[in-house]
Amino acid sequence: MFFCQALPLQLRLEALLPCRKHSSVEPGRASEDEGLTGAAFLSQQAVQLVRRITYSYMLVAILYLILAGAYLLVVPFAVLLYLKQRWYVASSFERGFMYFLVFFFFPGLLLLGPFVNYRPQRRQVES
Repeated sequence: MFFCQALPLQLRLEALLPCRKHSSVEPGRASEDEGLTGAAFLSQQAVQLVRRITYSYMLVAILYLILAGAYLLVVPFAVLLYLKQRWYVASSFERGFMYFLVFFFFPGLLLLGPFVNYRPQRRQVES
C-alpha cells in the first residue's frame, strides 16, 4: 500500500504530498525512488514536504518584511515630505487628510521622528 493512500482523505494534500502512483515516470522506466523501502520513502517524502513548507514560509516572511518596511519606513517618510511641503498652504479638507495620514502611519512617524528637524524655517526679513 502506498503511503499517501494510507492517510485519511483530509490529510492527502496533492500539492504537499503527491502519491507515488501518480508520478510522471514512464511505465517502462524505473523511478529514482523505486528501490526505496517504506522508511526511506517516508523520510524522502518528509524532506520534500519540509522543503515545500519552508519555501512557503519564506515567501510569507519576505512578504511580511516588505509590507512592514513600507508601513514603518517608506510611506511615513513620504508623508513627512508631503507634510513639510504643504503644511502652511493646505486647505481645511487637505489638513483633515493630513491628520488622517498622521493617525494612520503614527508608528512609522514615531520611528522616523528622532531623525527629523521640526524647527520652523527662518523668516525672510525684508528691510
